[in-house]
Amino acid sequence: ETINKNISLLCRIFEISRQRGDLKTDIILQLKDLKKFYNEANHNKVKHFKAIVEEQEIRNMLECMKEYKNHPRTNTTIINAIYFTLLTAQRSKNIRFAKWSDIDFENNLWIIKADEMKVRSNGDNIIPLNKYALKILDMQRILNGDKKHIFANNNGTISENFAVRFFKFYNLEHTIHGYRSTFRSVYTNKSNELIQQGISKDIAEMILHHISGNEIERAYNRAKAIDLRVKLMQWYGNYLNSLCEFCF
Repeated sequence: ETINKNISLLCRIFEISRQRGDLKTDIILQLKDLKKFYNEANHNKVKHFKAIVEEQEIRNMLECMKEYKNHPRTNTTIINAIYFTLLTAQRSKNIRFAKWSDIDFENNLWIIKADEMKVRSNGDNIIPLNKYALKILDMQRILNGDKKHIFANNNGTISENFAVRFFKFYNLEHTIHGYRSTFRSVYTNKSNELIQQGISKDIAEMILHHISGNEIERAYNRAKAIDLRVKLMQWYGNYLNSLCEFCF
């Protein structure tokens, strides 16, 4: 964005020079070509999100989260949203706009409608809530139980950059989106143990809403695998808690 602004500013300066007759070459056209080339190159870049994938890194990050939660100036809703993102492995956008009406408390499920997902064709996303995620919701119910959104603030919903301050506070070179890669990496590292429990990679990918097959197969797999997803998400919560005990 800064490069685009600077090129636009230079174009205006050179346009004034051209009108005065001071400019001998058509540098404005060259700058516009440069701007076009930059935007196309930048658009085609693959965006990678830094993630915490090693066990010691995860432990360190959890210790930072625990300390941050107990800091007197920490916004409770923000740190709860960060924890909830980690515990559910969902996109930050879905966390921000999560509604109380999306939660099935009877079955401990968070059901995100297909039209709110990045890949709508994969249908609704059904995320089992482990006991730690449910505790987060209990805390948020006290704060925001009368509001539409679970992680609401005075402006409606929390900012899309809700976790930036936390990562900067501890000089962590990661992003909140990287928590999805953390979840996948934990599964990969512990796959032998989990496969013995009947939890295949496909089950983990379903949590991330990565579902293969045609529409009928996807619907069948979502329904069939719910018990295994419940098992996986509770295991995941227990694993994180074993690295650094949650303070809630």
